[in-house]
Amino acid sequence: MFYARVLKNDKSDLYIFCFFIKSLYLCRMDMKGHVSLSFENRMSELIITTKKQILPLPHYLAINDEVLGIIKDKPVDIRLPEGEWKVTIRSMYRFIEGSTVVDVHDGAVTHISFSDRERWWNWLFNIDLILWVLKFFFTIPEPWDTIYEIVSNGFFAIWLLRLWIIRKRYFKFKIK
Repeated sequence: MFYARVLKNDKSDLYIFCFFIKSLYLCRMDMKGHVSLSFENRMSELIITTKKQILPLPHYLAINDEVLGIIKDKPVDIRLPEGEWKVTIRSMYRFIEGSTVVDVHDGAVTHISFSDRERWWNWLFNIDLILWVLKFFFTIPEPWDTIYEIVSNGFFAIWLLRLWIIRKRYFKFKIK
């Protein structure tokens, strides 16, 4: 399987990402269309993993604002030359993303792991979902039913506001 995506166009050469033998490589294509893969030891390795989740969601992976593909729960191995690279993880929901700049050293292996910032909110909404389902089977007395509705809708409004504020830095990154 071979996949190529344009990264940068110089005056004489075209730089593309090539998917070849389960890894991504930065390749060079000359004006005649010849692609050169570099299997030398000078290429650095960038490994991107996601934190384990009960239900893993897919995310777009972009390097230097070029979308390379979709990452779900398996690590992605990318071979790059030395330099600074902007790694962006974008949710399938268009406005939620996170970016970090990675300094890749010559011949080194760099690990990036990412996770979302929603751990406490997930617990809160799981409890709220359980209470919402229980409301179908049991009747909550009147003052507590109104209090539950106000608190539940208030937390939802605060969550939406928080999500809108942190939408460009939604993911946390750990670089090793």
